[in-house]
Amino acid sequence: AEELRAQEKTKAAQLAERLNQATCVLKVRVGQEGKLFGSVTRQDVQMGLKKEGFEIDKRHIETEPLHQVGEYQIKIKLHSEVEAQLKVIVTQA
Repeated sequence: AEELRAQEKTKAAQLAERLNQATCVLKVRVGQEGKLFGSVTRQDVQMGLKKEGFEIDKRHIETEPLHQVGEYQIKIKLHSEVEAQLKVIVTQA
């Protein structure tokens, strides 16, 4: 059981390394002054990651809804001891 946990942690660490290097660009409809129509949620980030080839459960993505165009660092909890920082860029479609 301990070996299995160690393998899971190793896999999570490898995925975290890839996510730390990745950038997720989300194109959304924008009104005046950079305000979004609606917001960018965990699910949007999850779908953006899926397009980049990452399978991440949206419950592991720790972010509040994003309401403005810009660049954000989002925490992704991959394992009880492993977290990644993903750069998310919200831009006008």
